[in-house]
Amino acid sequence: MQPFYLVKALSGAAVSGIATSQTVSSAGTITLNGSTVVGGAAVLDTQRRVVISSQGNDSGTNFTVYGTRQGGNVISETVAGTSAGAAVTTQDFATVTAISTTNSTANTVFVGENTTGSTPWWLVNWHATSPINIGIGVVTSGTVVYSIEYTYDDVTGTYPNPSFTFPQTFILSLLSALSAKADSNMVTPVGAIRLTVLSGTGSATATIIQSSIG
Repeated sequence: MQPFYLVKALSGAAVSGIATSQTVSSAGTITLNGSTVVGGAAVLDTQRRVVISSQGNDSGTNFTVYGTRQGGNVISETVAGTSAGAAVTTQDFATVTAISTTNSTANTVFVGENTTGSTPWWLVNWHATSPINIGIGVVTSGTVVYSIEYTYDDVTGTYPNPSFTFPQTFILSLLSALSAKADSNMVTPVGAIRLTVLSGTGSATATIIQSSIG
């Protein structure tokens, strides 16, 4: 048995760090010109959620975000626009290489990030003893709110769930939206576990130990 560590720290959110305020006149792309853009792509401090803010009614427009996650895997996600609100991705992006729209925007839009981001998934050993016996302890530094999340889906994509384009997440109830150190355990088989920072500019570190194979 060896402990595995998941560490997540987020800087403050740059609300227009990916694309500054602009109007898209027809179906096309949003110009990436924010403070995080280097060589035509937005490079974020760590993988985190992308936010598209609409100043008009874009509820009939879909936005597709293209980029990579931590480790370089290429990903994309389509989100529905909002009416004078924010559309937020479910996946975490480390880089954003393009954002396309299905229609012109009603008014200006800008693109940035929020205060939420997750670590890469940690794969659970499905062949361990039964019950599965996973201990999880989280400590924090600075000001941060975190949750431990898990999924039953195959995050490697070898045996993907045909109903979803990316893993469906659940929150471990005893480690949900906490700011102080805490611990819990899991005895039910799951596919993978991750640490999600919900807000704050501190850091959270999860230590995970799974019982050895029987």
